[in-house]
Amino acid sequence: MCVHNALNFLELERSVRAIGICLAMLVLAGCQKKHFEWTEEVRLADGSSVQIERSTRYGKVLTEMGGPTSRWVSEATITIIEQAQKLPTWSHAMEPMLLDKDPATGHWRLLASAVDYCEYASRFGPPYVTFPTFELKGTQWVYIGMPESMLKRRANLLVGAPKAELGREPHLSAEDIAISNRRVGEASWVRPEMADYCAVQLKLWKK
Repeated sequence: MCVHNALNFLELERSVRAIGICLAMLVLAGCQKKHFEWTEEVRLADGSSVQIERSTRYGKVLTEMGGPTSRWVSEATITIIEQAQKLPTWSHAMEPMLLDKDPATGHWRLLASAVDYCEYASRFGPPYVTFPTFELKGTQWVYIGMPESMLKRRANLLVGAPKAELGREPHLSAEDIAISNRRVGEASWVRPEMADYCAVQLKLWKK
């Protein structure tokens, strides 16, 4: 049993390392620019689309021994534009991945990745989840854990830093996002096997 758990943890670590490298490369592709603003067309599960405004600000610089320099998100914001009205802005220091509506209530839900931001995301738990999800209730984005309905899906928001040339064309279509996210690979999937990663990491840090 211990060997099986150890192998699962090693596999999880390899997956996280691969995702971290992908995101770091995407950030570096932005030519070290620290702040981006752009708009996206987001394709929802029911086939409809919505327009959003996004911004990402990168803060501290981390350099690994013999590895690349990478920047981490210090603030990401998303504002949904629905029926020509701007809804309350979501804002956190994590990587937003998935935006959709709860089919039962019609409320907006936004899932973010805390793979590199477990310590930040711990403020929302317990339970400590790797993909914190928020629901827009009235004027507030409320943390609701990690609904299973949001797992096993590919991100419909751009994952990673926009390209440097985005400054000249600050709008991405749903097709642009799909193509970019397919290139990212594993980092653009909300993977159930990663669900407990932050809980494991936080437990290790406390020892």
